[in-house]
Amino acid sequence: RAAVTAAAAAVLLAGPARAGLSAGHVRGSASWAYLDRFCFAETGGHLSAEFLFPLGSTPTLQAFFLDGGQSSEFNSWASIYGGNLTCLQRFAIARDTSGAVFDLGSSEYRAGQEVVDGRVMVRAVVNTPVTTSRSRYFFFAIGNCNPACTKAYCESGVDVYWSFNFTNAEIGYVSQDESTQFSTAWAVLVIYVLLSGYTKTVRDQLLNVRKYHVTVQLLVASIALSTCRVACDTIAFTEFRSSGEVSHGWLTLSLLLGSMADFLLVLMLALIMKGWTIVRRKISANGRMRLAVYFVLYVCIYWTCIVYWTYGIDPAVASYIYDTWPGYLLVVCRILLFVWIVRARRVTINKYQVKLGFYNKFTSFVSVWVLCLPMQVLMYSFMSEYLRHKVLYSIETIALLVTHMVLINLYKPNSMFFGSSFPFHATTTTMLQGRGKSGHAGVSENQLRQAAEISRRIKGGITVLQGFAGDLSSFLHEIDPAESELITNDEDLPGTLPARKEVTKPGWKARAKRNVIPRPRPSETPMKDNAMMSSRQVDDGSDLA
Repeated sequence: RAAVTAAAAAVLLAGPARAGLSAGHVRGSASWAYLDRFCFAETGGHLSAEFLFPLGSTPTLQAFFLDGGQSSEFNSWASIYGGNLTCLQRFAIARDTSGAVFDLGSSEYRAGQEVVDGRVMVRAVVNTPVTTSRSRYFFFAIGNCNPACTKAYCESGVDVYWSFNFTNAEIGYVSQDESTQFSTAWAVLVIYVLLSGYTKTVRDQLLNVRKYHVTVQLLVASIALSTCRVACDTIAFTEFRSSGEVSHGWLTLSLLLGSMADFLLVLMLALIMKGWTIVRRKISANGRMRLAVYFVLYVCIYWTCIVYWTYGIDPAVASYIYDTWPGYLLVVCRILLFVWIVRARRVTINKYQVKLGFYNKFTSFVSVWVLCLPMQVLMYSFMSEYLRHKVLYSIETIALLVTHMVLINLYKPNSMFFGSSFPFHATTTTMLQGRGKSGHAGVSENQLRQAAEISRRIKGGITVLQGFAGDLSSFLHEIDPAESELITNDEDLPGTLPARKEVTKPGWKARAKRNVIPRPRPSETPMKDNAMMSSRQVDDGSDLA
């Protein structure tokens, strides 16, 4: 089979997007090779193509548009592309039943000759309108076989430089299977920008009441990443609509941001269903381990699906991202997540009936988003291929947007729609408190704030002392340069020491008078007792008010 072209490999980076402009070079021992595909609308379109091939070869451009009575255009194409057919047999199918053939070596398409890398090459140009009774895919291939040949060997390897310019009558370079992505991205972006402002308001309200828990922070981060992801899509679709070239950088960034938003949302709903920050301060070790195993597995499968869709598939037969084995594994993970959500809700509600209203609403909306992917895959088996890409993008983006809108309203204090179901009764400070081994509650919230303030002041004082220590050391070194001498030698005070005076010892009367202890006056005794009592109280105290 002919080598996959460099341009086709580049298109893979953008996932399912098909470029209005594409180019590449096919060179190999095979006499037939796939080039590209494009979905033309029923309103018609236009095909412009240029080819360079060595002088003496007889390549033919083969365009396949398939009906064949089968349920899927891709199934009909797979029987041609993947079947054990020769170049001449495929040529006959395109010429006689399901396509068109352009003999690039004929004078009708020849546009001259030129030298490329020391070889004489023939330039051929194809310009033709495209009409179709309905929206359908056109598959383009190149063959180097001569149907008029009567010899035993009439085929040779393909060596062709090619470029395509596909356009639809009303939407330009955009393929019909992506015709609604531009408008969908712009509409969703506007709503996400408004939702981001509303999310900031909810965040500020939760901060004021000290209930901005980690689970809410995960949701806020997911909304922010989704907003950035849709913005990247909008930029990429706008550039593609105007130039016909796929913006691989923006689409790759969109995949990265979208996957991170998905991960955070899955983690948030798993923690909420376990009751964390709602009715539980801490999840058991076994529960944390099970959540970690599932989350790591989900992330690995999700990224495997993206990487396999980007690099591991054959662009000639790829239909949509979930029509791959990693895609099916991701669908299974979503179904398992739904089963676990139902079980976790039952366990949590049986123990904490007071949160029944919140968990009923939360489970209902989240389950719709979780099951959205399996339902899409089920729908695709009954849907035309050219509808899959735009329906996939629209359903995924809008379903995530609605889920974000509902969840942020559930977390809003005094919400107009879900005010009675506000989930949080504990503050963020309460989440930091633990229980000792004796089972008694820890310190109070007021004491925690006082301890934090004292800790802040101590840290500030230590920082100031460290600065003063350096200044003091420099000052001492400047005023006393003989520091090294002082380390080893003592230094005497300047001047002459006074002579010692002879003192006569007093007699016993003087000594007795000096040793008499004066008796305190009555008014001084209570003050002394009060001072002793105050000192004793300070030394013996253990609780701080």
